[in-house]
Amino acid sequence: MIPIISLFLGFLSSSIPSFFKYLETRQQLKYNVQLATLQLEATIRNIEAVEEIEKIKKNLDDTISARNADLDSGGGAFAEFLRASVRPIITYSLFGLFLAVKIISIFVLMNAGLTLENMELATKIILDEVTLSMIATIGGFWFGSRVVFGKK
Repeated sequence: MIPIISLFLGFLSSSIPSFFKYLETRQQLKYNVQLATLQLEATIRNIEAVEEIEKIKKNLDDTISARNADLDSGGGAFAEFLRASVRPIITYSLFGLFLAVKIISIFVLMNAGLTLENMELATKIILDEVTLSMIATIGGFWFGSRVVFGKK
């Protein structure tokens, strides 16, 4: 009986290092899989970042190209003045027309018997929310970029 137990213990003791070697190899393989997964994720993120940078560079190139095309109209000083004054002239014309309508509204209300008691109602009619929004939008359009980009 003792020889059989000795044989069994000898077999068992010789297989213990192999078992630990198996566990170590298994752990190393898990580590390698995790490392490869992390490297793959990092590579994907790097590719996405490079694509985003290329997209930003392309947008910047398009913006610079459009700005250079605007600056280099080649039509002389008078043509440049006309090109630059189109938006302000249209804005001033439309705002002047709008202001004329509001002033005429005040005169119509005054001729209809506007008194101090109903002045608050007339002010709400003339300076309604849409009017104030439009004035704020125009102010933001013309002067907002000066605040953002630091123009004087």
